[in-house]
Amino acid sequence: MKTEKLQNQNNLAIEVFYQTLKDDPKLLEKAFERIAEIIDMDSKAVKNIAMLIKNDFHSLYKEVVTLSKIDKGQVKPSSCCGGN
Repeated sequence: MKTEKLQNQNNLAIEVFYQTLKDDPKLLEKAFERIAEIIDMDSKAVKNIAMLIKNDFHSLYKEVVTLSKIDKGQVKPSSCCGGN
């Protein structure tokens, strides 16, 4: 009974956390920066995260590829991302 109650409390806390990140883009950006710092310390984690993004979050992957090409001067920036 106590385990189920704790699990419900944890689920509620996670939902509040997700909603907070969704409501505050700056906080979400900071969270991603922190995650990137953590992953950067482990080359295996970098590869795993890169494959996860490529396979499961294809629109994010395409945007990263586009930004990478922009940085290399291979493509003009799209208007969707502030690069008019």
